[in-house]
Amino acid sequence: FALKAQIDENEQVRLQFAKQEKDGLISNRVDFLKTKISMLREEINIFYFPYMEDSIKGGSLKTYQGSQAIYKLLVNSKNNYYGQKVKTPYELEPKLLELRALLVYFQQTISEVRNDSIINLNIKNEYKNILEFIFESKLRGYFDIMEHYKSVHNKACEENCGNFHGIPSDLFDLVNTIKGLIKMDIEPGLLFNE
Repeated sequence: FALKAQIDENEQVRLQFAKQEKDGLISNRVDFLKTKISMLREEINIFYFPYMEDSIKGGSLKTYQGSQAIYKLLVNSKNNYYGQKVKTPYELEPKLLELRALLVYFQQTISEVRNDSIINLNIKNEYKNILEFIFESKLRGYFDIMEHYKSVHNKACEENCGNFHGIPSDLFDLVNTIKGLIKMDIEPGLLFNE
C-alpha cells in the first residue's frame, strides 16, 4: 500500500510539473503574440511620409503620419514615371520598401496566429479580430481605393518605354494575401487540447 501511495504521489507531482510547464508555455506564447500585434499597431501609427506640397509654387514640406502617411505615399506613387534610367519604384521611393516590410510583417503575424499550435481557439480568434480591425481601419481601404493604379508590370515596361509605372503590384499581392488569411476560419491548436 505504501508503494502504491508513493507511486500515486509521484504521478501527481509529475502531472503538476507538466501542467506548470504547459501553462508557462501557453503564457509565453500569448505574451509573444500580443507583443507582435502591439508592435505592428505601433509601426503603422508611427509610419511617416514627408511630402512637399505644391513644390512648383514653393510649397511647404508636410509630414503625414499613420494611415494617412500610407495613403499619401500610395497617392504620390500612383503615376510615378521613373525617368530615362531604369529605376525600380523601391529605388525611387524608399518609403515603399518600409511599407512593403510592414505588410510582410502583418502577413507573418496573422499567419503565426492562425497556425499557432499552443494557444487556445478563443485567444487565436481574439488576436485575429484585433488584426482584422487594424487591417480594415488602417490599410485595406487605401489599397482598395488605389487598386486601379497598381502597376501592371513586375519589371520595367516592355511595351514602350522600359520604365516602371504606378504602385508596385507586390504591395497589392501582400494585401490580398492578408485579406485571405483574415477571412479564413481559424482552426484549433493541435499541441494541446482546447
